[in-house]
Amino acid sequence: MVRYATVIFAICSGLRSKELRFCNVNDIHINEGTWTVDVLHPKGEGKYGEEREAPIHPDAYPFLTRYFVARAKHVREIGATTRALFLGAVPTDGYLASNTTRMYADKVSKETGIDVDLRKCRRTYGQRLVDAEVPISVVSVVMGHLSTRTTEQHYARVKHAVAVKEVAKTFERLEEAPKEYEDSQMSKGFESVSVAPSDGPKAVGIP
Repeated sequence: MVRYATVIFAICSGLRSKELRFCNVNDIHINEGTWTVDVLHPKGEGKYGEEREAPIHPDAYPFLTRYFVARAKHVREIGATTRALFLGAVPTDGYLASNTTRMYADKVSKETGIDVDLRKCRRTYGQRLVDAEVPISVVSVVMGHLSTRTTEQHYARVKHAVAVKEVAKTFERLEEAPKEYEDSQMSKGFESVSVAPSDGPKAVGIP
């Protein structure tokens, strides 16, 4: 169960491998029905990385709820005191090793036939937010990026069809806005008059 919980958490929180491994159970918060996780060990910790709070996608709530119950029962049974969200091979000393998270992802891949990679899980998180029309500036913040450029280049970008749709919506709003000119100021059919060398005046319609 812990293998699937780890992968689901990665997909639905967008955390990097290190950030996920060092999560504690008390880093999870529920506020008015929304789950978030405090990322206290970000990439670049102590240098450029900043702590943040990441929203957890609702798709994870049912399975993670079951996992939390199973985890609490297991910890009681073995008499452990660890606060680690995902218990390692030696649960009494805390956290998952980096190779263990990769092993979990590999096993889930083999069992499901789906290519599971924690980096792809993180990209999936970002892309789903963008597809849900969350502004890229917001996605960049919750993913812990220093700029939206990183988010757009490597993790999530607005799909072309969505971009066209958004521009069309903008055009519709512009059409509804008061016009700054009178229709009478424009020639009917946007026609202009040009003089032909031998035929005299000729109306030329602009398509």
